Amino acid sequence: MTPIELLSLLDKDNVIIQLVLPAIVIIWLMIQAFSWLKIGEMLSLYERVKRWRLQQIESYLANPSSDKTLHATLSDVRDAIYFKTATEIYAEGERRAALLRLFQNLGGCIAWEHIRRSLYYAEFERNEYIYKPFTKVNWAGYVFHYSMAFVSIGFSFFIMIFIAILFATGYRDYGELLQLAAQMLLAFLSGLSYLANNWGFNAAKRIKKELELRGINASGIKNDSPSQSP
Repeated sequence: MTPIELLSLLDKDNVIIQLVLPAIVIIWLMIQAFSWLKIGEMLSLYERVKRWRLQQIESYLANPSSDKTLHATLSDVRDAIYFKTATEIYAEGERRAALLRLFQNLGGCIAWEHIRRSLYYAEFERNEYIYKPFTKVNWAGYVFHYSMAFVSIGFSFFIMIFIAILFATGYRDYGELLQLAAQMLLAFLSGLSYLANNWGFNAAKRIKKELELRGINASGIKNDSPSQSP
């Protein structure tokens, strides 16, 4: 018996079952879609290709007859791949060195995940990552994303309450109820995506504050006199 067939077994007097079973249906449909797309196999193939690429570079560097003029470039690419494996940031040469200096300047208190997210608000200049002041557009986007997240998540809870009321009043049009449940899930996921759009902004704001507290300017250079925290 599929989850959809379970809907016919709903007890109109049991509100808990009425709310749980539709959720099970949605989760089951998502699992089926995930299985159909074979996303797991696609990710596994990507990892195998990445490992194969790294093996080819290592093999070439270990070959005595290889072109020595390519070793510096290939070694840098190899190190960039290892660096990306560790930090999820692909950076070669000076960019990687600049990121390591930034991490050291932050005293290791900011995770690489947050540094990666913050790079959208940083520019690579003079061999350093410089965090520019936030523009009005940046702040407008920040407020917009939080506003839309509040509206979307609030709307999803409104739909959930509406579904509960329909069940409580004996409404049994399962097609309509599934559509409402799908809209609820879509609104909730949309709200989460709006929140995620602000992760980079929040990370950059935190990094800039940490650099300021440590007396380091936005270009990663130590100030003559450390700024005082308010």
